[in-house]
Parts: sequence; structure tokens; C-alpha cells
Amino acid sequence: MMKSSLSIVLGFLFYSLFGQQTFHLDQSIWHYDVPFDFQMETYENDSLNLSNSNQLISVYKNPSDAVNKISVTYGENQNMKKLTTEIYVFSLVDLYKKAYNNTEFMAKVEMERKKISNHVFYLIRSTITHLESEYIYVSDTYISELNEKEFSVSITYDNDEDKLLLEQSFLNSRFL
Repeated sequence: MMKSSLSIVLGFLFYSLFGQQTFHLDQSIWHYDVPFDFQMETYENDSLNLSNSNQLISVYKNPSDAVNKISVTYGENQNMKKLTTEIYVFSLVDLYKKAYNNTEFMAKVEMERKKISNHVFYLIRSTITHLESEYIYVSDTYISELNEKEFSVSITYDNDEDKLLLEQSFLNSRFL
């Protein structure tokens, strides 16, 4: 019993130490925990401050899959600067509705506001159906203004288990 408890504690400690990632985003710090059984590819440049809109990380089970993953970007967005964040997001909702509804796909696109780690995020949820195969997947895009730049998280999934793991990993992340 003691041996199995020790294994669990050591496993948790190992995951806590190596699963958590810290990113310096100008004046902010973002702490993110990679879900168990997922891999992370980081694109952060060597400097502590990212200057342009950059891919920050991708988290996935299988790198060749287009679903069941998170992609995070952070950087300048001229459209967000010209408009308010809310108007920018509303324009994206309209764009997604037009782009996803065509001869091959049908989509239901919704938007809501959420507070995550004391930051307001706009969530654009697109439930997309491939008409021929009837394959359904969901793309959740979270957008916020952070340090006068766009912080965007896209979570794409086709099953509830991966959705829960990926969504919770982001919702439990912390900004300092």
C-alpha cells in the first residue's frame, strides 16, 4: 500500500514539475498545464517578449490529426486595434458563419463571454458538420486582449473526453 501511494505521489510530483509551462507575454506571465497523454510543441522565440502575432504552442495527442488539439497565438492584431475587441469578435462570428456554411459543410456558430483567470474572453463555438460523411467536430476559439495584443486559443475536438481534457487545461490556466 505504501509503495503504491509513493508511486502516485511521485507521479503527481513529476507531472506537476514537468507538465506546467510558463510563458512570458510582455508584462504578463501565463501558466499552462499540459493535459496527461498530450504533447506540446512550443514556438516561443528566445526573447521574453513576443512582438508579432506568433504561434505560441500546439498541444495534441497525435500531431497528424487536425482535431483534439489546442493552438495558442499571441501578438499584434491591427483589426483588434482599429475596432474594440467585442466588435472584432462579432465580425469573426459573421465570417465563420459565411465560411463554414457552404456546399461541403454546415455549421452552427455561437458567441459568449467568459472570465478566465480574471481576463474577459470571447468564446466563438463552431459546431461543424461535414455534409457528405456526417462527421461532426467543434472548434472553440477564445479571444482576449492581453497587453494590447490578441491572445487567442483554438480548441478543436470531436469527442467529449478530449474536449474535457483540453478545455480544462485552458480554463485552469493562470495569468499573472
